[in-house]
Amino acid sequence: MTEITIDVLALFLAAGLVHAQVHDDEFVGPFPGWSNLQRDYGTGPDALKRALNDVGVPGHSSNLFLPAGTYCAPPLSVVSRIGISIVGEDPATTVIKYCGPKGGILLYLNGVAYSRIGRITFDCAGMAAVAIDQSWDGHRNYFDTGNEYADVVFRNCGTAIRGGNLGYGFAETSVLRAHFGPSRGTCVILKNFNALDLWIWYSLFDHCFIGVSNDSGAGNFHVYNSVFRGSTLADMRIHNTGAFNLRNNTSIGSKAFWVASTPFPYPALTTIQGNVLINVANPAILIGNQGPALLVDNRIQSLPSGNRPVVVANELGDTDLITVGNVFTTDNAVGSREEESLRHLRASDRERRVSRERLLDRLVASDSKNLCRRIAPLRAGRSARTEREDRRADQRTPESSRRR
Repeated sequence: MTEITIDVLALFLAAGLVHAQVHDDEFVGPFPGWSNLQRDYGTGPDALKRALNDVGVPGHSSNLFLPAGTYCAPPLSVVSRIGISIVGEDPATTVIKYCGPKGGILLYLNGVAYSRIGRITFDCAGMAAVAIDQSWDGHRNYFDTGNEYADVVFRNCGTAIRGGNLGYGFAETSVLRAHFGPSRGTCVILKNFNALDLWIWYSLFDHCFIGVSNDSGAGNFHVYNSVFRGSTLADMRIHNTGAFNLRNNTSIGSKAFWVASTPFPYPALTTIQGNVLINVANPAILIGNQGPALLVDNRIQSLPSGNRPVVVANELGDTDLITVGNVFTTDNAVGSREEESLRHLRASDRERRVSRERLLDRLVASDSKNLCRRIAPLRAGRSARTEREDRRADQRTPESSRRR
């Protein structure tokens, strides 16, 4: 019997909007001191390659601005840079399109640290295997850490971002407001044990084979406030272990939300909290390592087909699991060794049947906007405080005195 429970359905609907909203960031720029691709390098076929060769080297700006346009590019690379920015005018109008041989890499970063890439669409054109390959070779000047990818879109790519493919680096990397997919591959993949702490916020994974993974590879990641739609194999999948946080995400129509290799007798501190899973197959969450795994305040609406539990944590035999305040739409939602070994602690989980209403999607945060405000860059050797004091003094000085 199907019971339509108003309060439980309301929880699903409310959770579909909570944490989805984020105040739009503002993009500020370009400033006169930035390099401008079209102004400084023209529009020839090698213009972008020459601009990337120059950005951040002595005698050139550390900031490269790409005006609106579609730039057909061979495989590109940036090597041994620190503190650079490559920024487009708008991801809707600024496109780097791969025009190289099949199976290549659109943009390769080696020894690039504390830098940012943003407001650009990367179009692999069905030819490039990887859009951005951030892989340090262990020899270039800088260990690749502290990089940011914001307001980026990936189209027609097998893999959008690959980190640490040469066995080094890809640490402390941030991804904000990115759009991935559709893709027949893994949209974001970490490839080595030093690929530590990838943070993903407010992003959309649209029909990826796998959204985020370290299989095959290693490293750990954290995903917040993002939306997964129709992942073929899983929204997120891991093999090698580490610390993982999955908070306030929405998954719609994916085969699974979280899959950890099983049996894999190693610990992985995993927090799965505040997620809303809609029309997911069972198991939606498979924990095949030792954990400990903490599932708190998730709301999971399962497809009616399938005879396995929603959460499976009983295949290894010594998985530690805590479930608190979760809402499921099937009975016997958690498969664990609770009775055998007391390794599953639960509190306030609810198993209710609700109607299969179409639930509201969480909103994906919009790209940062350029409000075109007049913002003056600091002059060399000046601080923000002294600039403000000078401007106040100018405002207090009569116009006739300033003219003299």
